[in-house]
Formats: sequence, C-alpha cells, structure tokens
Amino acid sequence: MDGDDVMRSVSALVGSGVVSLVAATGIASPVHADDTTGLQLNGRYLVTSNGQWSKTNEVFHDEQVVRQVWTTSSSCESPTSCTGHLTSSLGWEADMVYTEDRWVVRRTIPNWEPCYDGTASAGRQEFRFWPVDSNGQRYPTDGSTFGGYDETYGLSGACGRNMPLVIKMPVRMQRIIQ
Repeated sequence: MDGDDVMRSVSALVGSGVVSLVAATGIASPVHADDTTGLQLNGRYLVTSNGQWSKTNEVFHDEQVVRQVWTTSSSCESPTSCTGHLTSSLGWEADMVYTEDRWVVRRTIPNWEPCYDGTASAGRQEFRFWPVDSNGQRYPTDGSTFGGYDETYGLSGACGRNMPLVIKMPVRMQRIIQ
C-alpha cells in the first residue's frame, strides 16, 4: 500500500465515522418532540403568589396574595428545551421557556417601584416553577401541580438608590380541569 492508498483508507474510515455520528445524534435531520415529553403546559392554570410568606430584600414582610389564571400554550424541541406563551387573567402576556428542570416566565412591570420624587421605576418579574407533589416536593411525573417562586426586582440605581428592591414569594400553580 502506497501513501495514496493509505490516505484513501483513512478518508473512507473518517467519512464512515462522520456518517455514523450524524445518524446516531440526529444532526442531519432534527427531530421535534411532541406531547410525548410530558413537559408541555397547554391549558388553564390557577396561579397563586402567596404574599403571606413573601420576603422583601430577604426579610419576611407580608404582601398581598395574588391569584390569576394563566392560559398557556407550549411545545418542546427536546426533553430539556420547551418554549411557549401565556396570557394572564390580570391583563398581561409573556413568553415562557423550559430549561434544565424548570419553567421560567419573565416580564417587565412599568411603574412598579414608586420613588420619593413622585416618579416610578419599572420592575422585572420572574416566575420560576417546577412539578411538585401534594406536599410541595419535586415530583417530575405529575404535570398538574407546580411550585416555585414569583420574584420581582427593581433596577439598581432606581429612585436614586443603588440598592434594588426585591420581593420574592412562593408560587403555586394548579391545572384547572375543564
């Protein structure tokens, strides 16, 4: 075997390895997961942010209990990556994303933090939640009850202060059976 024959053999071997890798990983044709992942949130959910257990800048401080109904629609690309959209009964909409082991919803609330001079600063609200059982423990196979946090924080420097206001409260989300 001369040098050209060796190169052809190596090229054939590498080429077949690449074909095997593509076939094994699905790089050539992406496969989209459907409802078989069980992660999709499609339907209506009662969402309760429990202000009785809220913290303001890490100190317990009662806030209002907030209840709303979310109407959600989502789809998953894989068992660890989903996206969707929700509409709240309180009049706002937001995108939602599932990464790793939790759903995340982010939105901006205009004029959330009142300032001493009569103006107001926006707040950033983030809901993080995951499947739980009836005791609040993580239970990944049940898609009807979720637990997590509703956290809203002001911008650093807002209202002339370099300490952002942060309010965090536990959240529970229960599927509404129709």
